[in-house]
Amino acid sequence: REKFGFPTEMAKDAIGIKSYNTYIKTLNDLVDWGFIKMIERSKNQYSSNIIALSYFDKALDKALDKAITKHLTKQSESTCESNDSINKPKTIKPKTSNIKEDEEDVLFTIDKLKERYLSDEDLVSAVSQTLNTNHGEIEKKLTTFNEHLKSTGINSKKWLDYTSHFLNWYRINNNQKKVSSPFDNLSF
Repeated sequence: REKFGFPTEMAKDAIGIKSYNTYIKTLNDLVDWGFIKMIERSKNQYSSNIIALSYFDKALDKALDKAITKHLTKQSESTCESNDSINKPKTIKPKTSNIKEDEEDVLFTIDKLKERYLSDEDLVSAVSQTLNTNHGEIEKKLTTFNEHLKSTGINSKKWLDYTSHFLNWYRINNNQKKVSSPFDNLSF
């Protein structure tokens, strides 16, 4: 047979397409590229498209050219350059460059840890930037943090434990001040 019926629902099921819009775009592309000849379009959901397959004696470049052009157009639209930067959240990881590997598990006095913390300029500037504060405020908070540790009976810590504990303590104390400060000004 040269021409035959091509029911939409059966064709969609056979090729695994669920969307009518995807199906009709693909069918129209095949017609445009010359693989299928559309004899008669369906009038409603009860009639089917009447099509005929094209027979080629030689390969045509027209279909390939159209397909490549269409693909390149879509690809260039999706891979355009962006002028906006991507802001990635910064994770503060304490630099251990001034600590030897064999010292990572060594306990230091908290006063020595404070000195070491403040002597690491890269760490202090990264923490200051992340916590939106300055070097002097970090030094004051470290002093308060050390007093807190001493009051709880902690006189020595490992370097990594000290740095991460300080960051967590700082964030918690700043959040508590922010939450409680509006109520401090109330009078009854």
